[in-house]
Amino acid sequence: MPLQAFPLKDPDIWFDYNVVYEWLGDLFSPGVVGTNDLQVQPQSPAALGVQVTTGRAYVQYGAGDIRCVKNTATSISGASNPDWSNNFTAAAANPRIDRVVVQVTDESKADPPGSGKKGIFRVLTGTATAGADLSNLSGAATVPSFATLLANVLVNGATIPSGNIDIGVKARPALRGVVTGGYLGEIINNTNGAWTQASPGLFTNIPQIYKTLVIDSYFRFYEVSGTTYMQMHLNGDTNSANYDSRLIFGPTTVLAGSSNGAAVGAGPWSQGTPSPAALYAFSRIVIPDYSITRPGHALVYASGVRTGASDVITEMFQMTAACVWRSTSPITWLGFSTNVGGFATGTRFQMWGQ
Repeated sequence: MPLQAFPLKDPDIWFDYNVVYEWLGDLFSPGVVGTNDLQVQPQSPAALGVQVTTGRAYVQYGAGDIRCVKNTATSISGASNPDWSNNFTAAAANPRIDRVVVQVTDESKADPPGSGKKGIFRVLTGTATAGADLSNLSGAATVPSFATLLANVLVNGATIPSGNIDIGVKARPALRGVVTGGYLGEIINNTNGAWTQASPGLFTNIPQIYKTLVIDSYFRFYEVSGTTYMQMHLNGDTNSANYDSRLIFGPTTVLAGSSNGAAVGAGPWSQGTPSPAALYAFSRIVIPDYSITRPGHALVYASGVRTGASDVITEMFQMTAACVWRSTSPITWLGFSTNVGGFATGTRFQMWGQ
């Protein structure tokens, strides 16, 4: 009977466990389930190996066939651990990019007898290559379609420190055929001069279920003195040493990072108190991989700015910015303020998760 329906109560029709696997394949794409699931970390004490924390992942196995694997205790890489098919090999004269993946063995399918039906961690050993690093991935092995990537690892010494592990490459599973973005809310300033450095406008308790945050804004400054700009604070961090940011506006002008936050939004600036109503900016901020633990969070920014009351080209600017926040923590809240004077009434920020 090539065509079957399920569920259907009929003693002449029966279904095996493969139906469940096919359901998973219909519902989910491969990826790591939770934000902090299956985190690849350095071993303690330091060694030429890693450990993987608890968690779950969906792993491709055959066409349209998905398995769910679950790790219930921290797993340390090594030949003596049955959860690992192999281990890291000694570093060569040149650096090497290895990759840690999770996959599934199933002796009822194509795997050798005795391999069982289980999830297993595997090291994909790369080719030692001069200049290889976690950005260019020179010499890294290709991840097979039946494995889910957990981390890229730089092997260039006798141990593997945290700075040599990039977990930002983990994919998250998605419901197939479902739009996974969501509107996360809006904050509006109703008081001239509000949202200062001491008391910023806040998005708090940001859900950790998305991969990317997108923030759209319309803002004006209440008081302008010299170059006035918008600042964004991540998780309340006001230490300027933790931010690397640059703004570029017009053809050549560059602004450095702010005193206590990411200077992601230089906007209308001019002399005058309050700032004339004609001065305003629209902006979009994009923060990828905000919900994972990783060595530094990057964001990009773009805006259109009107800096004067006349509709002339010299008073219109397009602005871009880039910033890195030097923290390993997932981003759970954002604060917006100005370097001087606060925002004018009507300033607003809207946020989406994607």
